[in-house]
Amino acid sequence: MIAAAAAGYGWYAIEKPYGTYFGEGVFVDVPHGASSRSVARLLEKDGVIRNAIAFEIYARKHPRRTLQAGEYHFDNPVSSKEVFWSLANGNVYERPFTVREGETMYEIARELQDGKFVTTDDFLAAA
Repeated sequence: MIAAAAAGYGWYAIEKPYGTYFGEGVFVDVPHGASSRSVARLLEKDGVIRNAIAFEIYARKHPRRTLQAGEYHFDNPVSSKEVFWSLANGNVYERPFTVREGETMYEIARELQDGKFVTTDDFLAAA
């Protein structure tokens, strides 16, 4: 009876959408080399998934797929299964930025800072 209840909750935790997001949503940064267990705990702490253990079990059922590092954005409730496949496929959050022909690196640095991508000093040091 207990095993059936645990299996039912595991299915519910994986299949049913979860998450309450306010404003811009939730950004989750998955570090390089993170295990599926640490990623599951991070996602649960940030309120993206319902249960870290159920997510980890689902990830272990797909051993050929690894969770890709990067910054992910969640702005509407999705199931843990959809979160797993988003991370496994590497669907990272991307913001477009266009450099127009003829711009100097100082103009580019100012536009990057205005768009909150990186500070002017950091860009100029890297350039």
